[in-house]
Amino acid sequence: MINNLIYILIVLLGLNYLAFLFRIVKGLNKLRTNEPSYNMNKTAMLINNADDIEEEPAANLFISIIIPFHDEKNNILNSLKSTTSQNLPKDSFEVIYINDNSSDGGDILLKENIETNNVYLYNNFPAMNNKKAAIEYGISKAKGEIIVLSDADCIQQPNWINMMLSFLDDKTGFIAGPVEFYSNSSAFSNLQQLEFSSLIITGAGLIGSNMPAICNGANILFRKRLFYEVNGYHGNENISSGDDVFLMQKIAKLTDYEIKFCNSAESIVRTYPQKTVAKFFNQRKRWAGKSIAFINKKLVVILALIFLFYVGLFISPLLIINNINLLFLFLTAGVLKALSEFIVLKSGKEVIPLTISFRYFVLAEILHIPYIVFSTVYGVFGKKRWE
Repeated sequence: MINNLIYILIVLLGLNYLAFLFRIVKGLNKLRTNEPSYNMNKTAMLINNADDIEEEPAANLFISIIIPFHDEKNNILNSLKSTTSQNLPKDSFEVIYINDNSSDGGDILLKENIETNNVYLYNNFPAMNNKKAAIEYGISKAKGEIIVLSDADCIQQPNWINMMLSFLDDKTGFIAGPVEFYSNSSAFSNLQQLEFSSLIITGAGLIGSNMPAICNGANILFRKRLFYEVNGYHGNENISSGDDVFLMQKIAKLTDYEIKFCNSAESIVRTYPQKTVAKFFNQRKRWAGKSIAFINKKLVVILALIFLFYVGLFISPLLIINNINLLFLFLTAGVLKALSEFIVLKSGKEVIPLTISFRYFVLAEILHIPYIVFSTVYGVFGKKRWE
């Protein structure tokens, strides 16, 4: 009787996961036909001569790039160089840096190297002790109706903003863009790059299938008035992560605006993987901890069932010891999981030109199950902090 229940439970949980992966692939296929709302020339017209275009009034096309930072002295000047080197007229955008209580002197270094009058630095405000508060303060200072968020440890390409804008139309309220890790050719960095790319691909596929769930705050664009219309981060301000996904989900649920994913190669923002396993795990704990607070409760249930599927695979050796007949079931489930995830990654790479090293795929699969189980448990119950 117990064996039959285990069989049925694993099969049902596995089918739920396969359906979830199928939805991602379906959404990715939809993104294959993604066409920019405006070509590059028309985007430039919108910025420089918006009075001639009905869809977007000129006042709404001033861009405010907001970058919160905490102890980023080693990265801040690269950030400044890439954000100020956008292929846009200087009077069409501003860059706002929000220093959230840095102690490494990065704010001083930044201030000494600001050379244009469209870059602003706001320093150490007592009310700020988390990323959401820093972003919210930056938005309150922003002149633009279009807000673009990124991080201080990121490098953007010169046409980054242009390509994100090219997907903006009067029906779109939020655009997520691709982010990828640099790799230093070590196994650890390649594994992080593979895992991180899988998250970006998952988020893109779910956006394409009209179930916006995850995105990365290093590359998002939204309308400022919608931030206030959905009450910003109210309701999740005490969660250490989620400044990206909660806002996207709110705009999707509470407004009539569409959510899009910009899959242009020129819109890819690049950043660095974590240097140590401890820092990697702490970051993933923060990310995992926000999932139970997702606005879409149907999605929460789906993710919870997927987690149970992973738990089943994780404890399968213990179950097999007591009943060897379960060996075939768990081997089949593991193989189908790996093959399905490989298909998702291959489909994603064809749609989003991310760098993925598939030679680490098998090793990643072996580590994936315990990683998901432990990061989720610690993410939900452990303490998280923004670094």
